[in-house]
Amino acid sequence: MKKSIISIISLVVLASCASAKSDKQDTIKTAPCINKDSAKVWNSIALDYMRKGDMKKDTVYYRSALNNFYRALYYDSQNDTFYISIARAYLGLSKIDSAEWAYRKVIQMNPKNSQGWQGLGFLFGIVKRETDSGIAYYQKAIAADTSNVGAIFGLAKLYEKSGRTAYCDTLYQKALQKSKNNTAILNAAGLFYKDKDQKKSADYFEKALKIGVPDKMEKSIREALLDDYVKLASSEKNKKFQKKYYRRLIQHADTLIAKFDTANYTYYLRRGTGYEGIAKHKLAILDFEKAFMLSGKKYALPLVEEAYVYIYSLKNYQKGKETARRILDIEGIQDIYKYTAYSTIGDADVGLAYTTYQQGKRLFLNGERKKGYSLACQSSTIYKQAVDEYTKAAQFAPPTAKKSLQDRITRTKAGQKKAFRVCKRIDVFK
Repeated sequence: MKKSIISIISLVVLASCASAKSDKQDTIKTAPCINKDSAKVWNSIALDYMRKGDMKKDTVYYRSALNNFYRALYYDSQNDTFYISIARAYLGLSKIDSAEWAYRKVIQMNPKNSQGWQGLGFLFGIVKRETDSGIAYYQKAIAADTSNVGAIFGLAKLYEKSGRTAYCDTLYQKALQKSKNNTAILNAAGLFYKDKDQKKSADYFEKALKIGVPDKMEKSIREALLDDYVKLASSEKNKKFQKKYYRRLIQHADTLIAKFDTANYTYYLRRGTGYEGIAKHKLAILDFEKAFMLSGKKYALPLVEEAYVYIYSLKNYQKGKETARRILDIEGIQDIYKYTAYSTIGDADVGLAYTTYQQGKRLFLNGERKKGYSLACQSSTIYKQAVDEYTKAAQFAPPTAKKSLQDRITRTKAGQKKAFRVCKRIDVFK
């Protein structure tokens, strides 16, 4: 029905003035009579083609849009807004010079048209990557219309791109004041604050999701929120807020897995971190193991996290050692992971040696002296194993970790000496 109505209207339009069409720049023919109603019809048809072009990314629609925009100009040659649309259609066809001509035509006809300056800002700053020129045009757009949110947003992006971030905060705030529910700006602001203020970044991202965004943007926002909440939780001292951040992390990971990609190992890795943060250790281990398997058994970090859960949270030192040794079995493993694996095994041995010593001490004090001495000997042996693991780790330790590792070796040797002296009955349990 819609197409039929448009066809009827088109016939009426054609009958209203003699038809003439030209799509050549600067040689646009005009009708012998101005007919703004006819121009509106052709503009409406052109915009419909433009929307289809944007949606389907098909140049056929952009060409059809151009033909009809020029028909609209034929009946109303002084309408500068038609040239804005023509420029957009040319951009859809990747005809940059033609788009620039159209934007400059807007300014020539109406120097106060903010959208014309904004179009040049986008063309030079984003498309041509001539940042300084883009900034200058966006500034002229804002001078022509201080409420032009698109120009404010574009200027903020170019300042950010050029490293002049001191201006960005004010511009993003200004843009959001004028268009508080603009999800594109909320997303851009979230990305801008991502490495500067995770709380503010997360707030902007969450607001965009609440308003509603396309799937592609939703996926990128939720992925960004995984990082934000990990950082927020790790730096938060208040346990209540820390768990709140971890729970939000889990919620976003759940959505990403269920809605976007059930085989993305990073989602399971992040969710495992969330589960560990709220002390759901078994679920954390399952996710870390899943992440490792989905990575093709090539990515060490899931096993590192799993070993940490066993050793530092569950105090299951033997299982932690087994997991850490699996890291060393990964082909082509980087030195940093070799260091991590050996030092983690060393930590597990230290925990096991200390636990064994304390168990021996309790038995000794309860009158089972022989068993107590035996466990002291076992403790001494395990401490020695820990020193050996730390020594292996030292071969792969980054410069920043060498002092810390040496301190651990010194403390472990002291523990070994203490256990050894009790084992040999030189000293008593202390």
